[in-house]
Amino acid sequence: MKDCEGITRAIKEVPKRDLRSNLAVRKEASILQSLDHPWICRMFETFEDENNFYLVMEFIEGRELFQEVMESFKENHFDEPRYAAIMGQVFGALHYMHGHGILHRDLKPENIMVCQPSRGSSRPNIKIIDFGLAVLTETSKSYSSNKKEGTHAYLAPEALDDWKFTPASDMWSTGIIIFVMFQGRFPQCWVMQPSVEDVRSDKARNLLQGLLQEDPKQRPTAADAMRHTWVQDSGSSASNSPQQYDLSDSVQSFVEFYQSDKLHRAALTAVASQITGNQIDAMWDQFRLVDTEGNGVITKDELTRAFEEAPPGHVKDITIWAEALFEELDRDGSGRLVFTEWVAAALRSATEISDSAMLAAFRSIDVENTGNISLNNLRRMIQVGNEELEEIMARADLNGDGVIDFEEFKAVFTTVAPRVGRQAQAGEPFPIPESPLGIPAEVRMNTWLHRSATPTFG
Repeated sequence: MKDCEGITRAIKEVPKRDLRSNLAVRKEASILQSLDHPWICRMFETFEDENNFYLVMEFIEGRELFQEVMESFKENHFDEPRYAAIMGQVFGALHYMHGHGILHRDLKPENIMVCQPSRGSSRPNIKIIDFGLAVLTETSKSYSSNKKEGTHAYLAPEALDDWKFTPASDMWSTGIIIFVMFQGRFPQCWVMQPSVEDVRSDKARNLLQGLLQEDPKQRPTAADAMRHTWVQDSGSSASNSPQQYDLSDSVQSFVEFYQSDKLHRAALTAVASQITGNQIDAMWDQFRLVDTEGNGVITKDELTRAFEEAPPGHVKDITIWAEALFEELDRDGSGRLVFTEWVAAALRSATEISDSAMLAAFRSIDVENTGNISLNNLRRMIQVGNEELEEIMARADLNGDGVIDFEEFKAVFTTVAPRVGRQAQAGEPFPIPESPLGIPAEVRMNTWLHRSATPTFG
């Protein structure tokens, strides 16, 4: 990212053509910006000029799964546990997408990136990319196209014959991917089930027999597939499952987030929406420990159970405290915490946040690119009355010039929330802040579509 050393972004430049093509680009951007999952490529913002659209996306260090599969056959080195771990993550990402009514419709090894592992880890991490054909199905969870779309070899029978797509269509595509992993070729479509018998792994063959059923109703869902024995047993040896991290550090971070002021929370959320790669791997492992359903979101009950297992010190009623915290974190009122909301509360202090991440967050708030955060910028991210907003500005504006510069923004992170107070030490739950979090604002100026990196607080 320009002027943000250590922060790298990929920019997808798409030429403007006809109205249909332009609408397709806008649709892809809209879908990507609605997704918040570490195994799906993140998009930060979009711009346009007279000739092109520009999609600012997560930079992925790695290679296509297609390249990895081809190399394994070339070198005669087949790593089944690694492939099971990779597909377990693909199923996890699909479980999240399908739960939000989104179909990818073009799953293939070329659209699955295998990333460089985290430092000290051998576990593969994936990113699903290329949402150019993705659709939002809303409640019906099916989509009928007016033409044949997708990559022929990976399309389910109903997509090939009737141009109809469902979550089961995506699952068929994953079956073809697994078959190619093992065999290095495509199955013969007219004898699909007999072709599956060629796969030498009993567990993988059992999964494929379900995924490649001609009747879409007979195929396993993404949730079923991610819990299949091939993924769970083979994938565990490749460290597919989250490590058993101690949640106690996260608990203290949540306490500090809960007790901090609105500007501090907004700043943390701005940073959380900007960091990518190895910085968030450990947080994702902790998130997955709490996300017992494995669907990429955390419910109030899941958060409560997690805090019951690792309770904050001196909190008498965990349920009341966890529910109050959940309301603070659930900034869009969806009843579910997404990953960025978790990360915002898990970031503890300036010592854990790089200057480059702070600068990226600062620039996402400074939408006019003035080098300062103005009162109007604050108004977009913190929805409170003018008097309270001016008080927030006055506290952060250390030199009294009416705006918040980057050094003053950094100072927000050094003000760590107080530790447990007298009320909590007496056995009472923490006090509930006066106002809950609000709804994210779409604040980017001079763009045709942008989801703000920071939510509104009020």
